[in-house]
Amino acid sequence: MIAAWAAAGMAAELLVGTANVDITPDQPIALQGQMHTRISSKVDSPLEASVVAIESREGETSLDEAIMVSCDVCYFPGEVVEQIRSRVKELAPEIEPQKLFLSATHTHTGPVFEEGKYDMPEEGVMRPSEYTKFFVERVADAAVRAWKGRKPGAVGWGLGHAVVGQNRRAVYADGSAQM
Repeated sequence: MIAAWAAAGMAAELLVGTANVDITPDQPIALQGQMHTRISSKVDSPLEASVVAIESREGETSLDEAIMVSCDVCYFPGEVVEQIRSRVKELAPEIEPQKLFLSATHTHTGPVFEEGKYDMPEEGVMRPSEYTKFFVERVADAAVRAWKGRKPGAVGWGLGHAVVGQNRRAVYADGSAQM
C-alpha cells in the first residue's frame, strides 16, 4: 500500500506561486500587544504578508491546493480571515476559500484590528476598521497573485543550523537575567 501511494504521489505535478505585500499602515495607528494604548509614531521595520500557493495536479485534474499566508501582525480575529476568503473568492472564483489559511508572526507592535479594544484619539490615527479594510484588500490581492503565478516546482529536504536571538529575557555571563 505504501509503495502504491508513493508511486501515485510521484506522478503528480507540483505548482508553486509566491507573493509578498507591504501591510504597513501609511499613518499612525494603535499598536496591539500591551495593556495600554500605544500609537505608532514611525516605522522601524515595514510589515509584510508573505504568500505561498501550492497545487498538486495530475494532468488537467487538480488533486489538492493550499494558499498559506504569514502576516506581520500580533493576531487577527476570525472575521478578518473570513473577509479575506470572501474577497479572494470575488477576485478568483476558482480558488476554494477554505484552502486559504493565515498565520500571524505575533509581533506586539502590529496594528490593532478590533474597534474599542483601546482608547484612541478621535483624529490623526487610522481606525482599526480602516486598517482591516486596507489589510484585507492587500492580503487578498497577494493571495490571488501567488495563485495566478504558480509554476512547476519541487520539494526538497535540507538540514542546517540557525542562530536565533533570545526572546524577551537576557541572561548574562555572570548568571543574572533581566527582562
